[in-house]
Amino acid sequence: MKKRICFASLFMVIILLFSLSTTAFAADYESSTTDNHEEIELFIANEVLTKEPDGGVSVSFDLVKEVSTPNGENVVPTSFGWVEIVGYGQMRCRLYPDNGVGYFDWNIYLENGDQIKKVTGTIVLERNSALLPDLNIAKKKVSESYSPLPPYEHASGTEDFKLDREIDRDMNVRFKWTGFKVQGVKDVYVLTNGSATGTIADFSI
Repeated sequence: MKKRICFASLFMVIILLFSLSTTAFAADYESSTTDNHEEIELFIANEVLTKEPDGGVSVSFDLVKEVSTPNGENVVPTSFGWVEIVGYGQMRCRLYPDNGVGYFDWNIYLENGDQIKKVTGTIVLERNSALLPDLNIAKKKVSESYSPLPPYEHASGTEDFKLDREIDRDMNVRFKWTGFKVQGVKDVYVLTNGSATGTIADFSI
């Protein structure tokens, strides 16, 4: 009986040590490659607004950073200097008023050799009126992590929310995304905010 108890205790100790080491590995992976890295500001450029054939509105854009010289494969001239195209992205809003639900879709790609570990940010659909204060119709936090799994150049997600079935289809609204941050293996990127406007009917399916 004592031997069985000893073997059982030893087994539990091994399991506990394995669990602690796995947790420590995940924490180290999360922090090791982005600690002390300067945040790089990425500007949203070349925005293209599209009314999708299957419904909703999407905004596609390039992600660029300012550089001091024209050297580099993805460096292009602009009216204010040189920029490097680091990646691209797309934000989409889909509304289903008859079903009382809506969706925010987001996609971010890096093309500079870095890979994505985590994405955070906020997506909002709000009333857009010159006479009335802005009112949040939907607001969702984005937090998608790829650690300790192998990171990727592409990150994406879909956030769902409830929508009033009786909402005015002619209401002017603003679809916007703010505070997006991409933690890469090499660097940390902060995206400038973006938005698109229209009516509830424009974003509806």
